[in-house]
Amino acid sequence: MLNIMENAEINALIKIIGLQYRLKYDKDDDMKTLRYGKVMVMADQV
Repeated sequence: MLNIMENAEINALIKIIGLQYRLKYDKDDDMKTLRYGKVMVMADQV
């Protein structure tokens, strides 16, 4: 988990989407805090 928290790209996605660490998003009120309803991730092989 520590490696993920240090990754700049992952942190940028978390900030853009509006995610909060340690929040489970299992309640409708939690889901409403997100900025987007769906996310499509497209990656290129590096």
